[in-house]
Amino acid sequence: METNTLIQDFENINFHDCKVYAIGFNDETNEFLMDIDYIAEWINREKKTFTFNICPATLVFENIWNLNIDISMNVNLTIDNIERCNPHTPRNIKYLPPSSIEYDWNIELLQGQISFKSIGLSLFQRKTTLLSDKQFFTVGERGGVSLEREGICISYF
Repeated sequence: METNTLIQDFENINFHDCKVYAIGFNDETNEFLMDIDYIAEWINREKKTFTFNICPATLVFENIWNLNIDISMNVNLTIDNIERCNPHTPRNIKYLPPSSIEYDWNIELLQGQISFKSIGLSLFQRKTTLLSDKQFFTVGERGGVSLEREGICISYF
């Protein structure tokens, strides 16, 4: 899949019920990464049931610092909501593009929360979305666990 970059409004995206497979931190680039099954679309059917367009995806939060993780789990890790607030000038603006804006981020999980400061988010859709009655794939269906940046890139700044 060819990598294309699209810029989108963060307010128009929903991460509710996205399953998390892995998290990682790249200390050389100050990035926080998450491997998720991204639910690109919820399709409401009759009798209050849904089908879902889903795909494996990598979330990359840029120029991250002040990372706090508080998770209590025994099996699956699932996103409830991702909130971005408090726009301000980054503390290291002299090393960033002059128009950079830093935000406080809060990832609310069904099993706890992750919070940090970051200047932006990119979502890499690693495969084409597939229609499913479930909100997530098996590890085999999704091609394993990965934090790779391949496929369609959607950036939220």
